[in-house]
Amino acid sequence: MKPDGLQVIKSIMPMKRCLTLLNHPLVYVNGNTYCCLLGPDPQAGIFGTRATVMDAFQDFDGHFKERLSHPITGDPVSDFIQQRHI
Repeated sequence: MKPDGLQVIKSIMPMKRCLTLLNHPLVYVNGNTYCCLLGPDPQAGIFGTRATVMDAFQDFDGHFKERLSHPITGDPVSDFIQQRHI
């Protein structure tokens, strides 16, 4: 996903270490919600969204762990995270 037209969050100091920042997703604001995206778009990638940035991180982490433990054959995002976490 290209960040054109999005309010991208450039510097975030999390209160705890989480998978979100270790995997460098795009973090941006969409209306009144924070979004974390790793991949080409929210449907094909790993996506988390919530009202606060920390809640969005937690949502992302849950989807990331699910994709890591149940990879999709032939999916570039699954392949990418599998290679990084071997």
